[in-house]
Amino acid sequence: MRVVAASRRIATGPIVTTFAVLLIAWGCDSEPPPSAEVVAAGDIASCRTEGDEATAELVEGIEGTVLALGDEAYPRGTAVNFEECYGPS
Repeated sequence: MRVVAASRRIATGPIVTTFAVLLIAWGCDSEPPPSAEVVAAGDIASCRTEGDEATAELVEGIEGTVLALGDEAYPRGTAVNFEECYGPS
């Protein structure tokens, strides 16, 4: 009986090793997964300055999704301020 048990252990070792190597190889990816990039900008536009144009140019040069934070248009943040000051940039 011991001879049979020993031979089973010997046969099981290479099978388990082969299976482990295949799992590792299958799980390894040669390319890294794509990353998500978020570009945040806040307090962007004022009808009194040209800073919104600079912000637009800077953000445009960075790959990713733009997230506008804070006040987007000054001085009051009204629809008119947004349309006249933020919109053109």
